[in-house]
Amino acid sequence: MTAPGLTVLIPTLDEGARIDRILDDIDALSTVVDLEVVVADGGSRDGTRERARRRGARVVVSGPGRGVQLAAGASKSNGAWLFVVHADCTVQPTVHADIVRHLDRGEEDRYAYFRFELDGRGRRFRWVERGQRARERWLGLVYGDQGLLMSRALYERSGGYPPWRILEDVEILRRLDLAGGRRHRLDASLPTSPRRYEKEGTLSAVARNVRVAASFHLGGDPQRLASAYPADRTVPSRTVVVFAKEPIPGRVKTRLAADIGNDAAARIYRTLGRETVEALHGGGWRIQVFADPPDEGARRRVATWLGVPVEDVRPQIDGDLGARMSAAMEEAFLSSDRVCVVGTDVPDLDIETFDRAFAALDDADVVFGPATDGGYYLVGATTHRPGLFEGITWSTRSVLSTSLDRAREMGARVALLAARTDVDTLADVPTRLLGESTGARSLQQPLRGPPIDTQLGSGPPGPK
Repeated sequence: MTAPGLTVLIPTLDEGARIDRILDDIDALSTVVDLEVVVADGGSRDGTRERARRRGARVVVSGPGRGVQLAAGASKSNGAWLFVVHADCTVQPTVHADIVRHLDRGEEDRYAYFRFELDGRGRRFRWVERGQRARERWLGLVYGDQGLLMSRALYERSGGYPPWRILEDVEILRRLDLAGGRRHRLDASLPTSPRRYEKEGTLSAVARNVRVAASFHLGGDPQRLASAYPADRTVPSRTVVVFAKEPIPGRVKTRLAADIGNDAAARIYRTLGRETVEALHGGGWRIQVFADPPDEGARRRVATWLGVPVEDVRPQIDGDLGARMSAAMEEAFLSSDRVCVVGTDVPDLDIETFDRAFAALDDADVVFGPATDGGYYLVGATTHRPGLFEGITWSTRSVLSTSLDRAREMGARVALLAARTDVDTLADVPTRLLGESTGARSLQQPLRGPPIDTQLGSGPPGPK
C-alpha cells in the first residue's frame, strides 16, 4: 500500500461534540489530497475516540497535554507531510487550496501556518485577532490554533513536539527554526472556537497568555507554568497491572504442555504475554508488571521478554492469587486513581479492550472481564478493595460469580466486559500460534491433565 501524502493530526480531549464537524472538513480535504487522519487523544471520557474510530480515523491514546498527544500521534502516523489542526477549528475550502499549493511546491524545509481568526462575533474577538497579528509580527509567536503544515523530514530533524501540556506550539516552532526550517504564513484562516475566551473572560485570558509567554521566554519551566491554565477537567491517572510468570518450559501452561510439549507451550505463553503488553503501549496509562518468581534475575528477564523498563517490574508477594492481586492493586493505587489487572494468556487483547475497561469505571466501581472458564481475565476498580479478593476459592469455575457476590456485598457498582477465552488447553490456542514448530500432537487426541491447572500464575481463572 502506498503511504499517504499527508497526515492530518488532531489532538483531542473530550471533543465528542465537535469531532464530527472537524472530520467532515477533513473528509472534504481528502477529495483533493491523499491523506490519513490520526486523532491523538488525551484520555477522553465523552465518546470522542469511539466517534473518531467509527469515522475511520486512527486513534492514538496518550496521557493528557497537547505536546504529549501530538508526539504520540506523530510517531504512529505515515504521511510524508503533517498537518496539525485543533478539533475546534474549521478547515475551509480556502485552506484546502493552500495546503495543495504548499505540498505541490515540495520544499521540505518550508513549513507553514494559517491566519488567526476567532469564530465569533463582537469587537472583543476582533481585538484579540489584532493583538495576535502584532504578537506574530513583532515576536514571531504563533498560536497552535493557526495550524501547522510541515514535512515529516523537517519534523523528525527538529526532534518533534516536547511532552508538555502547554507551550508546545511555541517550542515546536523554535525547534523547526533551529532545524533549518523556513517559516511561511498562508493566506487562508482556520476559524477557531472562542470558547476559552468566553469561559474565562477575554481580558483575563489574554493577560494570562501574555504573562505565561513572557515567563517562558525568561526561562520559566513550562510544566510549572501550566498551572496558570484552568483544567477543563481532572483526568484520572491510570495504571494497568500485568501479572506474568517467567516463561520457563515446564513451569507455565502445564495443561497445554501435556499435548504439545513444555517448550512449545512456553513459546505460546511467551508470545501471548508479549502481545498483551504491546497492545497496552500508547494507551495513556502506566504499565506495571508483577512477576513470578520474585527474584531480581527473573524480574530482569521478564522485563526483557515483555519490553518494559526493569523498574516497572515488581515482585509478586507470597500467597494465593487473591492476596497477590490485592497487594499489587494496593501498590498501584499509591500513584493512580484507577487500576486494572490483566493476565498474560488471553489472545488478541487490544487497546480498545482496556479503553472500554477504564471507560466502564466512569459509572461503575468495579469492572470484570469474564473468562469462559468461569473466572476473569481482567479486573479493575476505582479504589483498593481488598475484600473483593477474600474468601474466593481460586482455580474453580465459581470465581467470577463469587467475586460478583463480594462486590455486591460491598455495595459496589459492577460493569462487565465481553467474555474471552484464556489459553489453557490446545483447543484454546488460536490457529495462528500453532504450526510445526509447536510439535502439537493430533487435535483428535484426548487432552490430559487435571480439569483445572492450579499452577501459580499460570492456570485459570483470574489474571496470570
